[in-house]
Amino acid sequence: MRTASLVIVVFVGLASFLLLPSGAAAQETIRGIASVQGADKLVVGGTEVRLFGIDAPEARQPCSVDERDWDCGSAAAKTLLDLAGDQDLECDVRLKDRFRRIYAVCRVRGEDINAAMVRAGMALAVRSESEDYVADEEAAAAAKAGMWRGTFLEPWN
Repeated sequence: MRTASLVIVVFVGLASFLLLPSGAAAQETIRGIASVQGADKLVVGGTEVRLFGIDAPEARQPCSVDERDWDCGSAAAKTLLDLAGDQDLECDVRLKDRFRRIYAVCRVRGEDINAAMVRAGMALAVRSESEDYVADEEAAAAAKAGMWRGTFLEPWN
């Protein structure tokens, strides 16, 4: 009887482990040289990665500073290029959406580039995804960094 109980316990434990969501047992990490595909999208080691928890203006999205138009979308893409382009990145996958797009927190030499984009005022925190970058956004707004120097339309709008 003891052997049968032990077999059942082992089987139940193994079944529970095998039924965990894919990210629960071990976090997926993507590593490789990055190429910039936009202000919040990269290709890392051949895999397309979107920056988790932030949203940056699109190419040619206008902002204004002192009532003059400013191409903040291109400026944001350039900022990401300066931070991550042609560098070795490590991206921790946080989310895969229903379209199988990958959203990750990416680091270059240990620096969180998602946070760096928000601190530079070149991206906003997406509070519906995460609260991780809200303090960075508040600091950028207080410093009038990047888009915060003038007026802009939130990238998700």
